[in-house]
Amino acid sequence: MPDNSIVKETPAIKRVLRRKRWQSFAVVSLATFLLVGMVWPLATRGYRSRATIEIDVAKYPAAVEEFRTVLDDVIHRNLSETALKKAISQVRSQMPSRVMDKLASLDSIRPMFEVSMAPHGDNGVYGLDLQYNGKGTAAENHLLNILTTRVARDFLSNPLASMGTGPKRSDQVLTHEFLANARTLQRNANQKISGLESSVLQGNASMEGDRSPFMTASSQKNYSASADSDSYVELGHLRETVQKLASMVEQAHNQNSTTNGAIFSVRQVRSKSMKPIGCDPKWPNLILLGLFSSLVGTAVAFCFRPFEQKGFESVGSIPSKLGIPVAATLNSRLTAQDERDLEMGSWANTVVNFSEWFLFAITLIALGFCFVNSEVREAFADNLFHGFSRIFWMFRN
Repeated sequence: MPDNSIVKETPAIKRVLRRKRWQSFAVVSLATFLLVGMVWPLATRGYRSRATIEIDVAKYPAAVEEFRTVLDDVIHRNLSETALKKAISQVRSQMPSRVMDKLASLDSIRPMFEVSMAPHGDNGVYGLDLQYNGKGTAAENHLLNILTTRVARDFLSNPLASMGTGPKRSDQVLTHEFLANARTLQRNANQKISGLESSVLQGNASMEGDRSPFMTASSQKNYSASADSDSYVELGHLRETVQKLASMVEQAHNQNSTTNGAIFSVRQVRSKSMKPIGCDPKWPNLILLGLFSSLVGTAVAFCFRPFEQKGFESVGSIPSKLGIPVAATLNSRLTAQDERDLEMGSWANTVVNFSEWFLFAITLIALGFCFVNSEVREAFADNLFHGFSRIFWMFRN
């Protein structure tokens, strides 16, 4: 390191120099990353107005297949080329003329709209996302909201839709299987009871050795009113109980199949924050930008001189520059020859100073726009580049 101080280097001073060089590296690297990264926000071509419909679909294969058919019909009725032109003509009076003129000038309106559907977790909830590729104006958001509302109404008017908070029809495969098992159990129980009745009437004592699961379970239930009840009457009560249970299972199955036919429900319809088009850098670009910023920061930190002048202006400047306390002072001053040898700050010091002012200014601007504009705040919460893109787009349009 060049000898640019009349103070002999000590371990404490070396630590201070090392810390200040690391600080200069961090400041310059971050400033370079943000400055070069502004290329993507400035390259924004437009904005996507977005809305979503959350749909709760019953979790069994038959319901999913039925809903897929409903979805295709709804999309075709509301978002085909003919349906879009008809819907836009109906809301023409509510929209600004420049938006309508732009749509009228297009040969095909459908490419301006994008539809996608993805599951939200594994609980049977799906999100139907609708997007409009435009300029992100309030009028375009309004147009997309109108179309989204039409799609949601079409879903709700379907006979398979539930008006509650979720689909109410249970898994038909499981209910049919449960009903079949109940009927099999009833048939086996009746056969066993018939055999026991025959054994009781014939006085067959071999029944005492029968320890089947059903016999064990039935022996634990006391269906008689007194301990000396006749065994034949007790078996009759058991038969009636089995028939009542089977009847209750079948009634519950029939009621579930006839009254709860919904396989999906619309949970909510909401707008989403706008997303810029052409603003998101790809990961290879981000890696290259990070490497370039690190190289610039390293070069500046290597040439950076923490102390631009020899000596100190006053005793109070020693703690501020070195970060160490002053225990004692000796009165001395530089000679005329030393004053002529004072070295000016290098170019690296100028770069560090500019980077500090740039970071301060960009932070102040971002915080100010976030404070006064909720759209900018939402954009920054989504992505750093989206936030700066939103600020530039406000001035550009």
